[in-house]
Amino acid sequence: MNVEWSPVISGAGLIISVLGILASFLIARHYGDLAAFRAAKKHEEEKDVERREKVLTALRTQVQALPRINEGNQSALGADHLLPMPYPVLPFEMAVFSDGAIPLSDETIQTVSDYLLKARQLNALIESLHKDHLTRRYGQAAPSQLGDTRRFMRDQLAADMPNLIKDLQTRIEAELGADPRQI
Repeated sequence: MNVEWSPVISGAGLIISVLGILASFLIARHYGDLAAFRAAKKHEEEKDVERREKVLTALRTQVQALPRINEGNQSALGADHLLPMPYPVLPFEMAVFSDGAIPLSDETIQTVSDYLLKARQLNALIESLHKDHLTRRYGQAAPSQLGDTRRFMRDQLAADMPNLIKDLQTRIEAELGADPRQI
């Protein structure tokens, strides 16, 4: 029996070649997927840094307006015919406590929380002054605590808010200069 080995060897060589090409394809695909994943991750990180900077810049604009709001509210509380403006809270809540919150240091989160607590307290009093103003405007009796409310608010605006605003300004500026990957 005389067996010809050349077709078997050619077939085996063909199979090995096909397996080699397939292996090369799978390896190239794996490394290509890995490179694409890394590129996508880097792109997302860059977008997050850019988004964080935009949000912090918007917060800085809000914080820069707070001293004017505070001074205007102090003036408004000195005159019966003027009403104070509410303090902004929503931009800070969205930036710090929402699902899409940006990464911030613990100190900044605490400072924003302190501001929000005081701003909400003062906004509730401001709302009561607005309601009282409407009540007096339409001839209904005014609450007797109006003078006490105005005095309390004046004290808070003069004592607490300037320090909170200054702390907020300092923390936002520090965050703008911080590397978000270190937070």
